[in-house]
Amino acid sequence: VWMSHIVQVRAFAVAGDEGLDFAGFNEGYSEVFGTDENPNKPVRSFVEIKDLVVEGWLLEIEIRFARMPK
Repeated sequence: VWMSHIVQVRAFAVAGDEGLDFAGFNEGYSEVFGTDENPNKPVRSFVEIKDLVVEGWLLEIEIRFARMPK
């Protein structure tokens, strides 16, 4: 149920040898959002960065929730 309250996904990614894997990000996003189980499709950003704080990490994701009043 909480997945339906996600309104924004922001991903920071370190590019591999072949560049940024936007297709892979979209594939993962599509497994979670815009499905029959969770039709919610929050806005998303996919940003290339040089490094993350922890050595070896390739991706950091920020999620923003907003619970709408009934």
